[in-house]
Amino acid sequence: MSSLSSPARPRARSISTKTSVVGLLSATFAFGCAALGCGEATSGVGGAGGSASSLSGPSTSVGTTGSGTTSSSKAASTGSGVGGGASCAALPVGPLVPSPIIMTLDGSEDLAFDGKGHIAAKKGPQIVLVDAMGTETHLADFTEGLFGLRYRADGNLVGAVFGSGKLVEISPAGVVTDLVSGLGLPNGVYPDAGGNVWVTETSAGKVTRVNPDKSTTTIVAAAPAANGIVFDAMRDVVFFTNYAAGKILRVDPGGGSQPVPVTQIVGAKLDGLVLDACGNLYAVDQGNAQLYRVELDAVGDTVTDPKLLATFPKSVANAQFGSGPGFSPTALYVTGTPGTIYELEVGVAGATVVTPP
Repeated sequence: MSSLSSPARPRARSISTKTSVVGLLSATFAFGCAALGCGEATSGVGGAGGSASSLSGPSTSVGTTGSGTTSSSKAASTGSGVGGGASCAALPVGPLVPSPIIMTLDGSEDLAFDGKGHIAAKKGPQIVLVDAMGTETHLADFTEGLFGLRYRADGNLVGAVFGSGKLVEISPAGVVTDLVSGLGLPNGVYPDAGGNVWVTETSAGKVTRVNPDKSTTTIVAAAPAANGIVFDAMRDVVFFTNYAAGKILRVDPGGGSQPVPVTQIVGAKLDGLVLDACGNLYAVDQGNAQLYRVELDAVGDTVTDPKLLATFPKSVANAQFGSGPGFSPTALYVTGTPGTIYELEVGVAGATVVTPP
């Protein structure tokens, strides 16, 4: 890898790279705060939002019994602080002001943190690693367009090559190999701790799991305009977006069941999804360059309407919580194809994700 020029960065910061996540505490706690030790998570978190319709169900709490099995009961969420001392009931409300920190990554619809102080992203005909000061290091030559981009636990990057209908892996040494082919415009990707990679196929209208042996399993066969995706290990569900309809849906990760509507943001074009430590979803509206927080109960139904958190000067498509030296673990880093990465403090750390060794 070779060091490239260092684009200007408006500000630099040194931030602790590690946040601890408290384990499951009680069978009476609701999912997000029981699993991760945050404050009461009901309604009234967000600020003014766009026109939205909520398809929420009853609030259910989930915890663990003495034998380690999961129990469920109707209850409100209670607990202590999480993610820098924040309470899940007192997260910042919108509108929040995003700060542009890196402005040179043209063509990068997604980004991934290696946990060592770098963001991996597409820049023109290459993939680069960028540190918090904006210094770029060449990782690999790659001329094709990429949508989703995420790290696996083995240290390899997974990228969705929409034009060729395949997923590729990029090793830490910059070696690019095909992971799986024959997909219908692969878009969002999410590697989990079990070695699976969850992927949306936008043109095929599918949600697919790429298994550790590189075989594929269709989870949803009829998922129109499927785009963003995240596997929620605590709730044991997969959330994904319908880009055209502005909808978020959830489905059993084992397949064989119909997707359940979670919420719809009228007029939005929903792209990337990310989870925080309180169990909330964040959805990127690419069509309007906006970001929403979606508060959820134990099963993944909405507690209140989606809340508009921020509007961005340029188009954005995906977001990830900060990880590694120089990046805030309680901030979302939001980007899109114009090449600007924005930092947005949201007052809570992200849910646990796989990171390279």
